[in-house]
Amino acid sequence: MKYKYILTIGIIGIYSFFGITFFNNFTNLKNELERDKILVTNTMVVATVYNAKKSQTDSTPNITADGTRINCHWAGKYRYIAVSRNLLKQNGGHLNYDDYVIITGINGKYDGVWQVKDTMNKRWVNRIDLLCNLNEKPFKKDSVIVTYYHIKKGT
Repeated sequence: MKYKYILTIGIIGIYSFFGITFFNNFTNLKNELERDKILVTNTMVVATVYNAKKSQTDSTPNITADGTRINCHWAGKYRYIAVSRNLLKQNGGHLNYDDYVIITGINGKYDGVWQVKDTMNKRWVNRIDLLCNLNEKPFKKDSVIVTYYHIKKGT
């Protein structure tokens, strides 16, 4: 009985240590990144899915806005996104083509690292479009967080 009690206390102590360490690391990450001259930008957007076909793009669904050529049948493998024009740096936003962003708040399948390669129609604001395979079911998800890490100028 005595050994079970000691073992239980030891396990709880280990979990507490790692839990606190993880929480502290997570909460201090932004401050550490800013100290190291890396800015973190979070933007709340609406996320939708699009497919590489003429009805959802322009007349060249196999070419993204930055000129990248893709195989339309395997578009989901690239993990490319289209962003609304207001999110692009040339229009006052924080993103450029080829930037990598971390997307959270959709679900496990779509959360993760994506690359900015395309632009949405000018009628959309604060939106991203995930480029997916042709058989992917469409969806719309509000309150998605796009996180972008960039190096401060002059470093």
